[in-house]
Order: sequence, then structure tokens, then C-alpha cells
Amino acid sequence: MSAPVFLNLSHEQNVMREMVLNRVPFPLFVGGYGAGKSYILVVNAVHDVLSFRGCRVACYAPTYDLMELNIVPAISAYLILLGIKHSPYNKKTHTITIRGVEGWEIIFRPFLDPAKIVGYECYSSHIDELDTVSRDKAEQAWNKIIGRNRQKHPVFGRDTMNTVAVYTTPESFQFTYDRWERGGGQGYEYVRAPTWSNPECVVSYVKGLINTYTPEQQEAYLKGIWTNIATGTVYSHFDQKIHFTSRKIEKGDILRVGQDFNAGGCCGAVYVFDRIPGEHDIVSQVDEFATEDTEGVVILGMPIGSKKFTNKFLETFCSKLETDVITTLSTIVDPQTCLHIFAHSILRRAPFYIAAD
Repeated sequence: MSAPVFLNLSHEQNVMREMVLNRVPFPLFVGGYGAGKSYILVVNAVHDVLSFRGCRVACYAPTYDLMELNIVPAISAYLILLGIKHSPYNKKTHTITIRGVEGWEIIFRPFLDPAKIVGYECYSSHIDELDTVSRDKAEQAWNKIIGRNRQKHPVFGRDTMNTVAVYTTPESFQFTYDRWERGGGQGYEYVRAPTWSNPECVVSYVKGLINTYTPEQQEAYLKGIWTNIATGTVYSHFDQKIHFTSRKIEKGDILRVGQDFNAGGCCGAVYVFDRIPGEHDIVSQVDEFATEDTEGVVILGMPIGSKKFTNKFLETFCSKLETDVITTLSTIVDPQTCLHIFAHSILRRAPFYIAAD
């Protein structure tokens, strides 16, 4: 019998360990670089596969290369540390078999190739760095993975609680933000771990990252906080919680359009100003549009001193462009606003209701 193994885990790693032990359906460990994400993944995956004879656990990373570089050797080393007999990693089946029992195994799959997430069922799954891919690809992988997670525990049977755990560094506002922070839902729980929470972390490593990264990058890569890490742009201070709006276009709204006119294509953003007495106006973006075909679209400029467009003018302009746009208004005081809205209507080929200010 092997000697007991002492795990030098941080408080955050212990919280994640407890969530998996207590069969929280969808636990997330979101942390900075070096916070021990891969280590606690290995610990949880190995202890899960030892839950019962014939247990099957799946581990996922973006690619096989990343899996074989980090997760596979770490799991093998931990099994050796625990004194658990196991087969070498099989590169053909991408599995490690426990104690020579067929079907008692850890399966390794790349989540960037959903076609390979088929043909098996497992007791639990552990996903590494899910936020390193686009939101759409992460969601596609997630849906495939949770569909595999249905192996029954021999004691609990139909009352088995399967777990799909995620371990990642946040990359802006990607899938994990949408699913755990903003979306939430029953069974979605997470723990955040800064880099320095790892008892094995080297102090000089943390200092080097602080001296290198921007404040936004430090929030994500050291503290594990979802933040906009676009550097050198006006978007670095964008906050999903503060700046999100559910405002929709309503009848009678004055639409203000920021229009980018380019040869070969143009795009724009549509805004509504809501005036609140005694406070600043609330500006909400309510729509956006883009077109790749601007041939034949003529934008007519107005002299600075112009006061208004008329229905007659708009009807004539529409007929010349042979468009089915219908614009209903009496007068618009701001000719620039009218011009932008009218361009938006032409490009979208859609009717708009525009009210006078």
C-alpha cells in the first residue's frame, strides 16, 4: 500500500475540489496564469476515475498537442505518485487504462474537433482552457461534451450526479463569462483564483507579469477577472455589467446613426437618446448594420443652412433609387440626423418610422 499523498492546495483549489467532490454539475475554476488550474484538473480527474471500477473520465483541451504536452504527463505522474497501476498513454486510442481493466480509463479528446466527441459516455469531464477559443466554438464543444456525460455510478444508478468541470484563464468576455457570470443558472458555480493564490507560485514570476502587462491584462491574466483586454483602443474600459442595454427601437423614437461611408461597403450604428430630467441623457445603441454592396447608393449632402427634408423630397429620392423604403414623417429639424437615418433605411431595404424632435 502506498503512503498517503499530501496535496498542497490553495484555498481556491480546495473550493474547486469540494465542488467536484460534492458533484456540483458545472463547476468553473477561473484564474490567472500559474494559479494551479491544470494541477487541480489533474487531481479532480484522477480522483473521479477512482470513484468505482469501470469508471470512465474524459479530459479535454483545444488540441491533442496541448493535451499531450501538459495534461497527459501530469495525470500519469499523479497516478504514479498515488501508486495506481495504469497503462502508458495509448496514442492510437488516446486513453490511459486503470489497473488493466478494459473500460476503466481516462479518455483524452480535443474540443476543437467536435467530430471526435462521439462514441462514448463518461462519469465526469474536465475541460482545460475553454476560453482560448471563440464563443461559438466553445459553445459547440460544450454542448457535445455535456451530451457524453451520462455514465451511471453503480451505487447511485439513476440518481447519479455527473459533473462537467472547466478550468481556464479568462479571455475577454467569452463563453465562460456568458455562461457562468452573466447567464448563471442552476448548477453553474465558479471560484476565482489569482495567480498569487497558488502556494507553489514563484514571487518573481508574479512581479514579472505585473511589470509587463497593462492594467487590463493584469485583471485577466493575474486576477482571473473577466475584462476587456483590447489594448491601445477605446474599448479597454468597456464593462459588460455597466454598459449592457436591453433597449429596443420603439415607435416614435428619434434614431441617430453613426455612419461610416466607404467605397465598396459601409457600416453604421443606430442610437437612441433617452432624456431623464435632472440627469445626463442615456445613450443606447439599439441596432447596427453593414453592407458589402454600395454600388448605386447615392448619398445627397445638404447645405449647412438647410432646415428640413420633406416627404416629397424623400419620395422622389426613393423613386430615383428604385427602392421600396417608406419613410413617414412630417418634418425633421436636424438634416444630418435625417440623412443618416435615410442612408440606414436605403442600405437595409427596410421601412423605418421616424418622429420629429
